[in-house]
Amino acid sequence: MKKVILAIFCVFIVIGALFLIKIPEYVELNNLMIVEGIGVECDGKTYKLYLKEIIPTKDDTGISYKYKIYNSDGFNSLKKAYQKTEEKSKKKIFYKDARFIITNCTKSNHIIDYFEIDPNYIKHTKNDIEKEIKKK
Repeated sequence: MKKVILAIFCVFIVIGALFLIKIPEYVELNNLMIVEGIGVECDGKTYKLYLKEIIPTKDDTGISYKYKIYNSDGFNSLKKAYQKTEEKSKKKIFYKDARFIITNCTKSNHIIDYFEIDPNYIKHTKNDIEKEIKKK
């Protein structure tokens, strides 16, 4: 009798764990945009967002990297600019490990809070953001 109760208890624990543990959706590497850096240009009420995608390619000498820059703008909202980038790219965007932020905004806290990232460095510049993000 104790074994039956113990077995039923174990079954309930396993079923409960399946509902509590969220398994992430599988995404092919080719369908994933890995963001190395984020650029945000503030111009009054308009935000212009730049995402620098890193594309690893394997060749005879090892792994080399190519880069692609995505840009979009959103009136009055960083969220709208990000949503436009999502629509353009047709890839799932992975930005949690972004290494840097380049911006001309006076404060970058709202960028860090929106993306929920901890970049290695943040650069505030008066230069063209697109040129700056291509250099890095």
